[in-house]
Amino acid sequence: MKKCLLLGNGGREAVLAEQISKGFELYAIMPYANPSVASEVEKSNGKYLIGDPFDKELVTKFVKENEIEACVVSQDNLLQEGLIDLARNLGLKTFGPTSKGAKVEWSKTYALEIVEKLAPQMIIKNAAITNLEQLEETMKNYEDDSFVVKPEGLTGGKGVKVGGIHFKGKQEGYEYAKSCLKEDR
Repeated sequence: MKKCLLLGNGGREAVLAEQISKGFELYAIMPYANPSVASEVEKSNGKYLIGDPFDKELVTKFVKENEIEACVVSQDNLLQEGLIDLARNLGLKTFGPTSKGAKVEWSKTYALEIVEKLAPQMIIKNAAITNLEQLEETMKNYEDDSFVVKPEGLTGGKGVKVGGIHFKGKQEGYEYAKSCLKEDR
């Protein structure tokens, strides 16, 4: 039976593990034992390792020792860090985008640049702000909280704040945006 490596161990990976184990021996590297993933690994006669799935040397060694042929990565931060790129370089068949392909997910600035090139009529009013002076200048364009703040990078679905919903008033939105600038440094 073919062998497939699953990296990550959240709820999404538990569902993937169940499906992958139907046609593959399932292998996994997880920072802790997700019971659903571990159970599917065991059912498929595969193997799991408790370790850091971001550790490329560990992943490489595990792949080679177990003669793994395929790899699935769906966790955003693992994609951002290039684990699919590593798997491809090791000759594995992969499911998941390369780090560059996933950049559209973790960089909204990059995503907006693509939209601007491909469909400029669809571009939304936006500003890529990298310092306090740019933030202060941009805030002059708003009378109220009719704007959205999105930090650059992955935030686990918790970074986007919408005016009038997540923050009330222009000043509160400004303070959140300012805090995002501090975190990016």
